[in-house]
Amino acid sequence: LATAFSDYVQKDEGVRCLDHKAWATVLVTSFLKALLWEKRREWMNIYNRAESWLSENVTDSEVEERLYNYSNKFVIQRFKVTQWIDENQQISLGVLFDIRIVRRFISYQHESGCFELTPQLAEALGFSSVDEAKKHIESHFSSSPKTAQLDANIWTSDWLCQQVKDKEVRDELLESARIFVVKRFEVEKDAIEEDESFKDSLEAKDRYHDRGVGDEEPHDFMIPSDEVVGIIRIGVKSAKDLKKSDFWFTFSNPDPYVRIMNAAGTEIVRTRVNHGTVNPKWDEIHF
Repeated sequence: LATAFSDYVQKDEGVRCLDHKAWATVLVTSFLKALLWEKRREWMNIYNRAESWLSENVTDSEVEERLYNYSNKFVIQRFKVTQWIDENQQISLGVLFDIRIVRRFISYQHESGCFELTPQLAEALGFSSVDEAKKHIESHFSSSPKTAQLDANIWTSDWLCQQVKDKEVRDELLESARIFVVKRFEVEKDAIEEDESFKDSLEAKDRYHDRGVGDEEPHDFMIPSDEVVGIIRIGVKSAKDLKKSDFWFTFSNPDPYVRIMNAAGTEIVRTRVNHGTVNPKWDEIHF
């Protein structure tokens, strides 16, 4: 298999010179996505660990991206994956949200804050082309009366606040975008509880810009910052000798869990334990 893949990438020196452990790891991830896509909830933790290892060991992001592309195409050809069962299988192969996708999104943003719908961004979102992306996006947003006429390049950013000044229109746009993501990428509703800190920052901007010239600033008023400082990687592993109690183990939540909160105290992630209650294992990674 390594020899076959070596021949496949022989013209790309950056990928060809990588350690064979990187090849084996990325081939397994492509195999999981292409052939075991229906079981993805069972292998997601394995996939996340593999991608984290690759990100640490393949430091050049462009080489890493080409490695994934070669691997996906290689597995499709070698195992004769010629017919998709449905659109969800293709999405599973094209998009799994992780640190690699986040890095790509950041690199696509213009200085103004706008994300232009380029071929690269369309691919990152799981579409085969810009035309396909626009078709899906325009079809979805056209059902919302206030956002139907907005340009397809409007994305959630500070640029959006400047372009869409009407708060009602902006709220409808953000809600419509959330619904689009939930439907297209099969995101469970209880896993996408909105991070209220983003909405709070938009409201803070509105209050700041709507202040009168002579208005005094409250002592606790903070001008929102748009600077992206970085990405936090949180690994949830295991716990030992937890005590059972009615408070922790209720009928609705029989398993222990870890809650990750934002600065406003809003829960943004609730983990799902793999197995065990007194000595649970999570092995989850969140960004």
